[in-house]
Amino acid sequence: MESILILLRGNSGSGKTTIARAVQHIFGEKAVLISQDVFRREIFCVKDSPNNLAIGLMKEAVLYAKGKVPLVLVEGIYSREKYQDFLDFLIQLFPESNLVYYFDLSFEETVKGIRPECSETIFPRRTCANGGLRVICFSRRSP
Repeated sequence: MESILILLRGNSGSGKTTIARAVQHIFGEKAVLISQDVFRREIFCVKDSPNNLAIGLMKEAVLYAKGKVPLVLVEGIYSREKYQDFLDFLIQLFPESNLVYYFDLSFEETVKGIRPECSETIFPRRTCANGGLRVICFSRRSP
């Protein structure tokens, strides 16, 4: 079975995860979703740094899924500075069957995409007032 890679990259709050989950829902068992947040924050609880432990397991998950399902969805921020080797790996693994999308939104649009109950946790007022994007914490309040 031939697999197609769909890579979704962009800032926090840009809609990557929402779209990836919707596509996975549409395709069901014919799609696998490999989410940077799940591997890095939930499985390993590691900082977003070059060569963090999550990268190796994400590679293994992609290798395992390729040829077993028609659609391999990979989503996350994946900044080039930290993930260039991983991004190169993906394109080399799917040289003729990749769709790569970068969600290029302004800071203002990115902040709008964050759920209201999370926005102050992720983008504190003191950070937003400076106009710069600095992720402080991704913890969410319980509903």
